[in-house]
Amino acid sequence: MPRRVSRVPIAFVSAALAVVLGGDRRGARADDLATPPPDAIFVPTTLVPATGDVPDGCVRTAGLPVTFDLVEDEGFPIGEMVVGERRLGMALLRGRGSDAALIVDLNGDGKPSRADESFPIAVSPWMVRDQAIGLTWKTTVPWGAGSFALTIQDRIGALTGQWTTSAGASDAKPVAPSGLAFDPDVPACVTKPPSTAARVRYATVTVGEHVVVVAALRGSKDEMSFLVDTDDGDLSDVSRRIPATAEPLRRGPVRTGTSWSTGPIEIDGVRGVLTALETLPTIQGRADPTATLSGTTKLAGDPWTLVLLDGDFDGSYTGASDWWGFMPTSAVDNPNPSKLFEGDAPCFRNASKAWKLLGVRADGTAVLAPFARAPSVEAYLAARSERIEVGRWFPKFEAGRDEFVRAQGLDTTREKTAKPFHWRYALTLADAKALAKVEGRPLLVDFEADWCVWCKRLDWIVYPDREVAERLAKFTAVKINVELDPTGGFQSIDGLDGEKWGAMPAIGAFDAEGRPVPFKPTWDKAKSETVDHIDGFKKPHEFAAALDALYAAVTGSRTAGGSGGGGGTVAPGMDAEPK
Repeated sequence: MPRRVSRVPIAFVSAALAVVLGGDRRGARADDLATPPPDAIFVPTTLVPATGDVPDGCVRTAGLPVTFDLVEDEGFPIGEMVVGERRLGMALLRGRGSDAALIVDLNGDGKPSRADESFPIAVSPWMVRDQAIGLTWKTTVPWGAGSFALTIQDRIGALTGQWTTSAGASDAKPVAPSGLAFDPDVPACVTKPPSTAARVRYATVTVGEHVVVVAALRGSKDEMSFLVDTDDGDLSDVSRRIPATAEPLRRGPVRTGTSWSTGPIEIDGVRGVLTALETLPTIQGRADPTATLSGTTKLAGDPWTLVLLDGDFDGSYTGASDWWGFMPTSAVDNPNPSKLFEGDAPCFRNASKAWKLLGVRADGTAVLAPFARAPSVEAYLAARSERIEVGRWFPKFEAGRDEFVRAQGLDTTREKTAKPFHWRYALTLADAKALAKVEGRPLLVDFEADWCVWCKRLDWIVYPDREVAERLAKFTAVKINVELDPTGGFQSIDGLDGEKWGAMPAIGAFDAEGRPVPFKPTWDKAKSETVDHIDGFKKPHEFAAALDALYAAVTGSRTAGGSGGGGGTVAPGMDAEPK
């Protein structure tokens, strides 16, 4: 749990607001950057907007939490955000409208300057079911070479009240105190107050023979007023507000809430006092990066884009929530990690070396040193696909297995393969064709993406089916991640219908020229129809039958059933000897 900040006045919040923002931001020893290897590459970087999700396996999904507490006497919250092993302190000044501000101790001296470390906050209602249950505060705070977007939600504290009658001007018989439970929901048959910056909550209380509606209008931190109606439920006349005075509630030195009391008022001939107890609002915050570092360099003569995101704001790129990676510049339209090779396991196409990140210099220049040995492209792609399946998708699928099986009408008695089918991996269709030529088998390609849930459901429940695996073994079965393909091959395939392939999953067989092979479908299609790929998720028995039809079409065979194993006629144009 994050350490709570000290509850002391703002002039003395050194302990609470102190944070060291300097230090080694580079994720490497100084010597590594001062004397990099002679064949290191240097990539000048600039700040660009961060888009897309962090790669699967990283822990930053909902931003960094920000915790708040009230200062003892000041009445405003102070908070902190933990960034790595550092703590960034801040104070939220809840004024009126444009007066709201966030003070952040950016230089870590415990004495934030209003000029340099005060940031205006955009304030808007926090709405639930058309009711304002609090306020939402948003601002952007610079940090290091980047910045973070800070969102704070200030939820209205619980409000309970009591109507206490007293003898006096009224001749009516006094009644026992009645409790009020205030709620944001508007009671039935009540005319709401007009739109106002005040946050409104409602309660009812019985006075004599009448049910009285009370609206509590919460203004700034020291303002509360009430509207009371005894007859027609009309609370639209805000000029009839009854002001209340505030008295802080404390538990020792800690402020726990506010007591609100009106002066003596008369309701339906009964004189009394309206009091309300308000607990402190719940204030919570979240910080997300709004920028990342990006740069372009030449690898093997081609431009490549380097992207660095400091996901935990600790100043380095070595944490579990950080990511960095490369991609050919021609294939990157924004720094989306789904289109990038992660830099912690790099293997870059058309480049003679792979690099590790030593760090980022103060001027924003990234320094990368070559790996002595790097994995093959296929090994990298296979490991990436498996990591995303096992780490992200399969646990979710297993949690909802029963419901999915019922919804799809799957036969759970079907036999599974003894060991997982061995897929090959390639970046482009040309690479996949080369693999098939070496193996001498027909080429089958499964186009997938990290985010494609139905692609991953095929991997989870269809490909492990014994009959499906046996038929896949007749092909050189290759997976291509369409986001990583620098040629955009998937989007350029011309289908039989004259349209480009666009939706996934998409599984098809290809001839030596890279053209999709047409075949007769075996699932819910007209018997006279011809298709060029298996479009989308299919049940295991449907998928196995489709593979039979594909194999027959690509080899010219009349039948293609049986116990797999990879034999059979070589695909048209595949001139290597069968293995």
